[in-house]
Amino acid sequence: MEKHRIIALKKGDILRERGDYIVISGYLICKLSRQLIHFVNTGDFITTDMTFANDIFHYEARSNVQLILVEDGSIREAREKREILQKKTMMCLARRMDLFLEPVGRRFSMFVYQAGAEVGMVQDNTCQLPPILTHQEMAKYIGCTREYLCGLRRKLIKTGKMVDGKGWILLDWDEWEREAYLFYNLPEVLEAEKSLDRQV
Repeated sequence: MEKHRIIALKKGDILRERGDYIVISGYLICKLSRQLIHFVNTGDFITTDMTFANDIFHYEARSNVQLILVEDGSIREAREKREILQKKTMMCLARRMDLFLEPVGRRFSMFVYQAGAEVGMVQDNTCQLPPILTHQEMAKYIGCTREYLCGLRRKLIKTGKMVDGKGWILLDWDEWEREAYLFYNLPEVLEAEKSLDRQV
C-alpha cells in the first residue's frame, strides 16, 4: 500500500512546496500579498500550483498544521478541484475588495461572519471561532485600529450577537447567515459575481 506524504507546518510557516493538498489538521489562511482572502479548515483542498494567479496567492499556517499531499487520482479530478478552488478564491477576493467600499462596522461584521462560515464550529445556533488571529491582525485586515476593533466587538456583545468573554462565540448564527445572505445578494454584488462566473 502506498504511503502518503505528510507535510507539517508550524504557526506562521508559509506553504512553499508545489502540489495539491488536503488539510488533515489545523488552520491556514490564503493571502494575496499581505491581505487575507479566505480561511482554510481541516478537510479543505488547497493547491500551490495555481497557475491562474501567477503565484500571487500563498497559504500561511495559523496553528500547527498537517497536510497530506494528493498524488493519486485522475488529472481530470485534480483539474476540477483546482477550478472550484480558483472560483472560490476569486469570489472571496472580489468580496474583500467590495467590502472596502463599506463602513468599518460592516467590514468587521462580514469578516467575522466569513471566519465563522469557513472555520467556525457551529452548534446550537452559536458559532465559535478558533483563536487563529489576534485583535491586531484582525484590525489590520479590516483597516482600522485595534482600539476601534475592540469597540466594535463590545458593540456586538452589547447587542447580544456575541458572548462576553475571552473567545469569539457568535450568538444567533442563523441571523448572521441571514444578514450575510442579504448583503451578498444585493443586485450589484450578484452582477459582479455573475461576471466572475463567466470569466472562470
